Amino acid sequence: MKSVLIIGAGYMAQNYINYFIKKKFSITVVGNKKNNIDFYKTKKNKIKIIYGGLENFKIKKKSFRYAIVAVNEKNILKVTKILIKKNIKNILLEKPGAKNLRELNQINKLSMSKKCKVYIAYNRRFYENIKIIKKIALSDGGILSANFSFTEWIDKIKKLNFEKYLTQKWFFYNSLHLIDLVFFLIGNPKKLFTHSSHVDKHFNKTSFVGSGITIKKILFSYHSNWSSAGRWEINLYTKKRRIILSPLEEIKIQNKNTINVNNIQFKKKFDNVFKPGISLMINSFLKDGKDLPILKTYIKNFRLYKKIAGYNF
Repeated sequence: MKSVLIIGAGYMAQNYINYFIKKKFSITVVGNKKNNIDFYKTKKNKIKIIYGGLENFKIKKKSFRYAIVAVNEKNILKVTKILIKKNIKNILLEKPGAKNLRELNQINKLSMSKKCKVYIAYNRRFYENIKIIKKIALSDGGILSANFSFTEWIDKIKKLNFEKYLTQKWFFYNSLHLIDLVFFLIGNPKKLFTHSSHVDKHFNKTSFVGSGITIKKILFSYHSNWSSAGRWEINLYTKKRRIILSPLEEIKIQNKNTINVNNIQFKKKFDNVFKPGISLMINSFLKDGKDLPILKTYIKNFRLYKKIAGYNF
């Protein structure tokens, strides 16, 4: 039985806790807010709860091989440094992994010196529909081209009163969910042509268009206008059909030479029980890290992310 350390007690941490409890794992949870995790403490749950933050918890050497960091982005760097220095060799960071690129580089440098594997928890890669979509595309001879949108509803986001540092880099803190998934499906760009404009005082740039070709020789384009209408959407084109992800956890198909768009029903084993993607992502993390973005590669991709966004993180 693998023993897992979870740092955090908020919404995402609770999704991890729910999974491990359901699967009867032995876990230790370290959190600041007592009321967020107190109700998990029952005799039937194999859970140890530590209050007051990681600074008050003495990690014994080799007591944990796996740790999940699900704290506020302001505290990810501090917490992750402590875990790496305590020789925990496998760490999963909740996205986006740190407050900015500078902090990500600090974590990466330390993790490499300690031979620690650090992954970023982009759970949408692990939606149950993604495997099905890959099989459909492969049976059609592969993906020929793609287009996508990462339009954000900024009028609604403004009403939620996020701190300015979050909204000013909203592409980094939120839009990367979709960007990561689409390039996971079609490969990273080999050539990329981008334009961005229309500056909003709360959100930096809000209009993004671009195109390119990936390392898999797949042509792609994107158009996102946060000042107008739209939503997250990915369209994948094969010789036989258009595969539509909108919303991302569903599958819609438009066959060649038809105008009808049909929802494809598929049986979910995990994503209707846990937060979508969480189950398969954790399985990957505890096994071999397959399909999880490792920190070194994630940082390398920032040259692409910054080019699409039109500003630095």
